[in-house]
Parts: sequence; C-alpha cells; structure tokens
Amino acid sequence: MGLVLGVGASSTLAAWNDSEYGQGTISSGVFITQTFDPAASGGTWRATDEGSPATMTYSAASGLTPGQHTYGVFSVRTSPDSVPGTLLFNGAAPNTSALHGALRYGVRIISDRNCTEGSFNGASGSTVVPNGSILSTPAASAQNAPTGGTTIHYCIRVTLPSGAPNSLQGQTTTPRFSVTGTSS
Repeated sequence: MGLVLGVGASSTLAAWNDSEYGQGTISSGVFITQTFDPAASGGTWRATDEGSPATMTYSAASGLTPGQHTYGVFSVRTSPDSVPGTLLFNGAAPNTSALHGALRYGVRIISDRNCTEGSFNGASGSTVVPNGSILSTPAASAQNAPTGGTTIHYCIRVTLPSGAPNSLQGQTTTPRFSVTGTSS
C-alpha cells in the first residue's frame, strides 16, 4: 500500500487601499433691490415694501389742470452685493379715486434722478410704459440689472387729460408704483 502525501500550496492575496476626500463650502448669493428715498435721512437707498414705500416728489404735485403733465422719478437698484437680475415696472396699485382713474401716464428710463419734461422727451433710454396708459399698466418687459449696484431711473410722466371733467377739481390721489426684481 502506498501513502500519498499531498503538499498543497496556499497563498494570501494582500491589497492595500487608500482613499482621498475633498470638500469645499458652497454658499448661495443674495438678490436685494433698493429704492432711493429722498425723504429718508436726506436721501438714502433703502429696501421698501407696500407698508413703507419711498416718497416720490412730482414737479407739479398740486394744482394739476387738464392737459398738464407732472414728472417724478422712481430710482431702483440692485444692492452692491447682489447677484444679477431683472427689474419689472408694475404700474400703480389699484385705487378707487376718480382722479386716479382719470390720470394717464408714461415711463421712460433716464440716466440720472433729474426727471423733467426735457429729460423725459429727450430720453435716450427705452420707453417702459407708453404715454397715455392708465396708471395700472405694467411694463411689457423687464429691464436688466446685470451687476450688483445697477441703478435704473424710471422717469414717470403723469397727465391729467385735456377732457377731464369738472368733477375732478380739488381731488387728490396717491399712485403707488412698484417694481419687481427677479434674480437671474
């Protein structure tokens, strides 16, 4: 009889591994709009809302007669540290005043806060709202605010039409315009 011894080979597979990791902080930007308020602290940029709008002054705020225009500027900007976006002029909020319903307006972009008949008529900027529009008419398109601190000066011309009835004498109204900013 024979004896067979088996000699076996055994081996161990060894593998080394090493992992690498990386991380970095990601933060979101901010989109903030501000309005120039000439009545706040002698004139300052601030965030406004429906309950505390900026004060607008008009060239002929009282004594408007049929066929006469008055001019006011509404300056809006993205804050200096804001991401880019667009600004859309919305028109005036609804108002039940007969005078409010009779007034017509137009809006153009001008280069500074000096909104007068001359700057309105000679505006090299675009027409935002056509002359003769009712006060609630919004802009057809938004204006670009490509960098933080971009300012758009909306020159607003409000007109009491020449055919305004006698019943509008002595009335007052306070159109409240708004601009909606959207980040891009």
